[in-house]
Amino acid sequence: MANEAPRMQQFFIPSIGTAPKWCSYLEALTEELEETQSAAVYDDYKFVTKEELDQLSLSHLIGSSVLRAYMHGYFLDRRLYEKAQLITQPFAYEKYKNRKVQDIMHQERENRVIINKAEVNQPKVNKELAARLKAEAEAAAESAGNKSAKKKKLEKKKASTAAVILQDDRFKKLFADEDFEVDQDCELFKRNVAIQKKESSGKVKEILYDDQDDKDDEVIEQSELPDIDDMNETTSKKIRSAASSSSDDDSETDEETLSEKKRREREKARRKLERRERQKQLYEEKTLEREAERTARLINKPKKFVLHELDSTEGARRFLDEHVKEAAVEEESSSLASKKSLMQQQGDFEEHEDVFGERSITFNLKKRGASAREAKAIEERVQTTKLDGEMGLRINR
Repeated sequence: MANEAPRMQQFFIPSIGTAPKWCSYLEALTEELEETQSAAVYDDYKFVTKEELDQLSLSHLIGSSVLRAYMHGYFLDRRLYEKAQLITQPFAYEKYKNRKVQDIMHQERENRVIINKAEVNQPKVNKELAARLKAEAEAAAESAGNKSAKKKKLEKKKASTAAVILQDDRFKKLFADEDFEVDQDCELFKRNVAIQKKESSGKVKEILYDDQDDKDDEVIEQSELPDIDDMNETTSKKIRSAASSSSDDDSETDEETLSEKKRREREKARRKLERRERQKQLYEEKTLEREAERTARLINKPKKFVLHELDSTEGARRFLDEHVKEAAVEEESSSLASKKSLMQQQGDFEEHEDVFGERSITFNLKKRGASAREAKAIEERVQTTKLDGEMGLRINR
């Protein structure tokens, strides 16, 4: 991101704390500087640059003990500096005195001559800025009655700020002191003006989009009102309409572009709402699925644990076979209503209601022979395990 502000410098102060890790070498430098004895800098020294030394004709002293190098300049004894200034610029005080005399004479001359009120109110410095602020305040005050609430608020704020800058004593030096004069040929001033123009154009576009509905309502209200002059000036209107056809076409195209932008924004908002509703629906479906899975897990979860004692000849397979057998017997002996409720829970049950009051139920039943065969196989397996156990006991004996 571009930044117009000046670069912020970083400084290391040993008395505050240790140096960061990325510049830990500064600790060693500060320790070395503490060991070396540096001469103190007193108030009776004047800091001068190389250009000032050239003006004072003291550049030949560079490298001697009289000048002490520091940063981008040198420290010089204040007494020597004042003597050199008196020698090289003997008329500096005279120039200052003459300038003050001229200012006093100019003020007396202004008091004697009759001047227009407009000229008296004009500032000496930054005249263009003062004129622009006055124009903005007057324009805002005039056009405040014919605009919407939002635009009225902005214009009122602009007028109040302009009046405060012109009338407040805190900003008096801005239009009186030459030190505060703005250099309009400076590159920084031109850059800031360009940035302000871009920002103002963006704000104007936003205000146009917000106030378009108000303008449309005003146009409709004006068209509904009866015009008396239309009966008498029909011919003049025809002539004017032929002359201003091109401007009307331009205004119509502008209105069409604005309405097209509005339509696109509404379409975009509608699509956004649909997307949000779709996401909400998917989220609700997922939550319902999770709740159904949780309830199914709770139903199938065993309520208690049963401990059984086993002999050395018996295995855990016996209890599994007994469980399968009991389930098959329960399924055979269960009623149609219980089977129906079970199928409803599993989702295999469907009920259809016809137009004339008839009803049809469809459900899938398992084959009867399959359960019987399973029970017979379980009995045979139990008998074989028992025989194997008895044979093992006999062999051990």
